[in-house]
Parts: sequence; C-alpha cells; structure tokens
Amino acid sequence: MRKVNIILLVAIAFTAFLSSVLALRAQEKSDLPKRTVLMTNDLGTVPGHEAIVSDVELAPGVKEARHTHPGELLGYVREGTLTLHVEGKPTTTVTAGQAYFVPADTVHWANCDGPTACKLISTFVVPKGKPLTTPAK
Repeated sequence: MRKVNIILLVAIAFTAFLSSVLALRAQEKSDLPKRTVLMTNDLGTVPGHEAIVSDVELAPGVKEARHTHPGELLGYVREGTLTLHVEGKPTTTVTAGQAYFVPADTVHWANCDGPTACKLISTFVVPKGKPLTTPAK
C-alpha cells in the first residue's frame, strides 16, 4: 500500500511539473512580437534592395531581445507606449502617432510599456536575400 502512495505522489508531482513547464512555454510564445508582413517590393531606385512593410504587435510588458536589421527601419506607433533602446543613443519613449528610425546594423530592442498592447507599422529598406533580423551578440 505504501508503494502505491509513493508512486501516486511521484505521478502527481510529475504532472504538476509538466503543467508548469507547458504554461511557461505558452507564456514565452505569447511574449514574442507578432509580425505580419503586409507588403514586400523591390526598390527600383536602390538596386538589390527591397522594402518590407509589416504590422507588429507586442503584448503589454513584452521586452524584445537585442537584435539588428541589415537595413534601415522606419517605425510608426499606432497604439500603446514603446520604449526604444538604440545603442549609442538615449532611450526614447514613442507613443501612438509618433514615428522612429533605427539605422542599419544597429543593435536595438524595445519594451511595450503600459497596460495596452503596442501596435506598430515597421518598414524596412534592406538588401534582398539577407535575413531580416539577426540576434545581437
């Protein structure tokens, strides 16, 4: 009888552990920015480059990982309050109706501060064929 109780306790503990891990994984995935590409187009005036326009949404409290882009980023905040960190520049707060710029190959990241999601439009002017985002070292 005692052996059955120990097995039952181990099974309950394992189930609780597994549930916690799965909940953390679900939370991590929801903390990632949601990006939807709206348009990609070659730039006739800049050979070998393209423009990529995307809709981005960050849940409240989300902090992006440090990263770079191979070309310029022009952003517009539609909703929410974004804290933008660009290496070599002062941290700025960008709110709904404001735009921002990140130079090519510059390490940057953003936090969605406040109680509401941050909804952005991001436009990239990048060399064709290169990865759009690279994690920073």
